[in-house]
Amino acid sequence: MDVLLDGILNTTFDYSDFSDYNYEDNEVARSVPTVLIPVVCSVVLILGLFGNTLLLAALAVRMRSWRVSDIFILHLAVADLLLLLTLPIRAAEAAWSSESSGVFCKICGAVFHINFYCGVFGLLCISLDHYLCINHLDKWRPLRKPSLAGFCCLLVWICSVLLSIPDWMFLTTNKNQEQKLLCDYSYSLTTTDSLLMSRLYHHTVGFSLPVVSLMLLCSYFLPSLLCKDTGHQRSRRRSVIVILSLVLGFLLFWLPYNITLICDTALRRISQTSPKKPYGDTKDSLLSALVITSIFGYIHACLRPLIYLLCCKNFKKQVKKLLMFSNGKIKESLWDLSMEEPCLQTPQEMKPMTGAQSPAQTH
Repeated sequence: MDVLLDGILNTTFDYSDFSDYNYEDNEVARSVPTVLIPVVCSVVLILGLFGNTLLLAALAVRMRSWRVSDIFILHLAVADLLLLLTLPIRAAEAAWSSESSGVFCKICGAVFHINFYCGVFGLLCISLDHYLCINHLDKWRPLRKPSLAGFCCLLVWICSVLLSIPDWMFLTTNKNQEQKLLCDYSYSLTTTDSLLMSRLYHHTVGFSLPVVSLMLLCSYFLPSLLCKDTGHQRSRRRSVIVILSLVLGFLLFWLPYNITLICDTALRRISQTSPKKPYGDTKDSLLSALVITSIFGYIHACLRPLIYLLCCKNFKKQVKKLLMFSNGKIKESLWDLSMEEPCLQTPQEMKPMTGAQSPAQTH
């Protein structure tokens, strides 16, 4: 059986491909992630739950006046919280090699990749929205509503679930040499082409295309950082700083995993077409690299609230009010993600105003 780790946090390998395998050396190597992974998972879980809970609380205070950026931020926070909720299972697996339920195995593996897809497509939506606000504001303003942002987030979730279908299909519980059930990707010889095809969709639709689009949009935003510090340009600069910080953080923590996965796919393809270059010769190194780089993906789940605290002054003010149990709320946008923000209005705010129309809400 050909077993693929693919970023899930355990280090059980199929050693049938190695003739000079040293069991004692492997036991020493396995003791490191057995201790390290539960510690990292525990710290990430605590920090991530605290930060994202504060974020959701700040959004809940403003629920009746949500803007477009609030919808996108909520989308990213929910994706991070779902990933964080799988960490206790991963920590238990790594620490005690506990038996894995087939259902939880599939859920945890799928949520790992759904979080990645939701993150990259969500950032693409935010960047594209900012681009349209800069260049086509007159045409984009009538369409730019929270309901449209919610529809875009729904499409993102649908695409993310569809791209995670290989996780639902191939993730299963397999017995290791100690006859314990562990969560692994299992591909038979007849499904090698299916593996390569699913990897191709991930590398192109899920990774390369959105990342290249993000980099092109960010390169277009960069000149805004050099503009003079006028009122209008100051607002645009704040938006660019927040977007670039989110994109940079995402790439720093997810690029290592995806680059390692591309190398693994390439070597599998080479071993399939050239039997003289067996995949087993590099399997242990690649699987260890996938374990380590996938940890960065989990760490990223607690990073975004910290970015908001550092870059969004209104969010920082709202968090201070929450921690001091104050009933006040910030009326302006918390996130500085675009220059003009229509918001969800309460019935009282939707009543026709006498005299001049209400001025546009701005960041």
